[in-house]
Amino acid sequence: GLCSSAADDPMPRESKGSAKATVREIRERLEEVFGMLDKDGSGEITFLEATKFLEKSKRNLRASDAVRRKTQQKQIENEVRKIFAMVDIDHTKKISADEFIAVYTNVFYPQQLSYKEFNRELRKIFGRLIEHYNENVERNTSRRNKFNTSGRPNEAPVDSRNGNNDHHALMKARHHHHASV
Repeated sequence: GLCSSAADDPMPRESKGSAKATVREIRERLEEVFGMLDKDGSGEITFLEATKFLEKSKRNLRASDAVRRKTQQKQIENEVRKIFAMVDIDHTKKISADEFIAVYTNVFYPQQLSYKEFNRELRKIFGRLIEHYNENVERNTSRRNKFNTSGRPNEAPVDSRNGNNDHHALMKARHHHHASV
């Protein structure tokens, strides 16, 4: 990679001053990345999903001829194989959110990286697409992600439009409150 010299240095200078990423920040970011890889929202990443994502995310825009593209395809499949070898603990050929978050938290947290460095490492693995997504996530708190922060699947997304009953109940309660004041 381009920044291999920084990676070889166990303590990059810039991280001394910057805060270390907390377990929680790491887990939340991993959950976010998982949601991007899990295109169909099934709660699991298949080999195909991971391959397709990395192909898009790591596509070398200069690799115009077919030969180079084929090499790249092989390279990406190898990378996905490595990811699965490491993360698919129960060998189901699918990666669950729990596996993904647990394994990568164990990989990255002990490295005491700053949040910026942690993101750079993630980018090396998953490519540049995870960056673009990050900007939307701030505003749109991972609505595409089926997992809430506790890691349990959300059965029904709460939506102000279809949660009418709750809304009425709330209004009634508020009304009641005012009446009693």
